[in-house]
Order: sequence, then structure tokens, then C-alpha cells
Amino acid sequence: MGVMMKVMDLIGSPPLMSESSSADEEPSEAPKASKKGAQHSIGARIQALFRFETIHTLGGLLFEAIQKETGVSRAAVYALRSKAIEKGWKPGTPIEPHYVEDRLRSGRPKTSLAIIDLIIATLTRNSTLRGYSTAEIALKVSEKLPGSKTISPSTI
Repeated sequence: MGVMMKVMDLIGSPPLMSESSSADEEPSEAPKASKKGAQHSIGARIQALFRFETIHTLGGLLFEAIQKETGVSRAAVYALRSKAIEKGWKPGTPIEPHYVEDRLRSGRPKTSLAIIDLIIATLTRNSTLRGYSTAEIALKVSEKLPGSKTISPSTI
């Protein structure tokens, strides 16, 4: 079975448009998050917060409608509102994307394009290097870097 077939089995195939349906029809329900902690798009977050504020000021809290429209749950709407207020948003003012975006998280830094190019150049220089282990390749690449920079074998 091909890789694409396995992926399609895991995620399901996209719905096909039948002759009776049109491209102008609205989907009946917002996509559901597949797992706990799944991220909503910035647009969905802004729309959910806007709908919450609009409905809240009119005197009703119809979270089912917000969740159906955006896929954002009641708890997530309250968390978004708290986060936006923490970041300086005032209820009743326009909602900017930076009010609802996630903060940057620490993690392994990205490998620079210069280092990637150096790795590729090292590997394609001759056929002998193609049989090297990642530790040997990392050593060869590190020798070509300026200063005392080194490359980890797991980067290769």
C-alpha cells in the first residue's frame, strides 16, 4: 500500500462534491478538533471571541452556536478572552490577531540554510562520504564551519 493511501486511510478522504451540491453552500458544522489541545486557526479564534462579545452584549450566551460555527469550545472562548485581555485588548474594540496568537515556545532552533547547504555539498562531493555515519558526516561538516561551531549528528 502506498504512502498516500495510508495517509488517506488515517485522515479520511475529502468529501466529493456531488452534482446536487454547490460550492456556495455553507458547511453544516465547523470542523471538530481531533484531539485534546488541538489548535484553532487565528481566524476561528477571532471569530469566536467576536461572536462571544456580540452575543454577550445582547444578553444571551449561545455557546452551542459559537462552537458549531467556529469549532471553539466554551472553555476555549473564555480562555481566549482572558488571554486577549491580558495582552491589552479592551472588550468592544477591534480584535487584532496578536491578542489571540499563541506565544513563542522554546525548542530546538531551526537549522540554517547555510548549514543545510554545507551538509548537502559534503554528502554530494564524492561517493565515499555517502557511506559515512551521521557522526562522521557531522565531524566533516563541523570542520568547515567558522569558529568552534559544531554540528550534532542528530542534525544530519
